[in-house]
Amino acid sequence: LQQTALAESAELGGDWAAARDAYRAALELDREYSPAAVGLERADQQYKAELFNGAMDEALRALDKGRLAAAETALQQAATIKPDAPVLRDARQRLSDARQRSALAGLRRGAADEARAENWQNAIGLYQRALKIDANAGFARRGLEQAEQRAALNQQFDRYLNDPQRLYSPEPLANAQRLLEQ
Repeated sequence: LQQTALAESAELGGDWAAARDAYRAALELDREYSPAAVGLERADQQYKAELFNGAMDEALRALDKGRLAAAETALQQAATIKPDAPVLRDARQRLSDARQRSALAGLRRGAADEARAENWQNAIGLYQRALKIDANAGFARRGLEQAEQRAALNQQFDRYLNDPQRLYSPEPLANAQRLLEQ
């Protein structure tokens, strides 16, 4: 009775962990005492709900701040409590979307850096990776087209630079001049 009273007092104060402990202590003394068994079930559900809500709050705060690893950890904690909760599925989708946006942003920056350095093949590879993540990524489609054009142009220039004697003939010289105009 004393342990049950402590548990009920802890429940009123919202201390679900203490309530669970006190109900357990009561049940250790008398396994047949149904008010303690019912109270333990109630306190256990509330405790799990509190843990789940805390983990979900942490996950959503981390998502809002762009801390994806912390969000993943909090979502894993929440999943151990309520693996089939709809809010958990929604938060995981938000995490997946945030990771995709982050990956695309990194590829965009990397491709832009490679384009500024005129490393066209590297830029092409980064744009292609971005398109594998999101086939509708406009920056990647435009960038890929431009990088492929520039890479082809560089390749044509390289042929003349590697064999400059070709420029002594009128037709290759005219081609080289058209290339230069492009």
